[in-house]
Amino acid sequence: MTESYSECGAKRGEPISFKEYERRALRRVIDSELTERQRELVSDYYFGGMNMRKIADKYGITTSSVSRTLLRARKRIYRAMRFVPNRKQTSDIRNQI
Repeated sequence: MTESYSECGAKRGEPISFKEYERRALRRVIDSELTERQRELVSDYYFGGMNMRKIADKYGITTSSVSRTLLRARKRIYRAMRFVPNRKQTSDIRNQI
């Protein structure tokens, strides 16, 4: 899954920082690659500041299930993000042009 700057929401010719590019790419990966349950748990854990016990109580599942679901979500995110150009790759491409 490779994306250009414009595919991450910037208007053509509008510069965005590499950090913003990565943030937008991560958001797209979370939205498109994770299951609904994985998205919910990732959102609660990483963005909502909830611990695994609270998440487990909220969804009526065990903390072990929360842990496994988060692990699978991280693996999916990692696999998808491997194809988003990193800072070095982007500068190498610019130097070749």
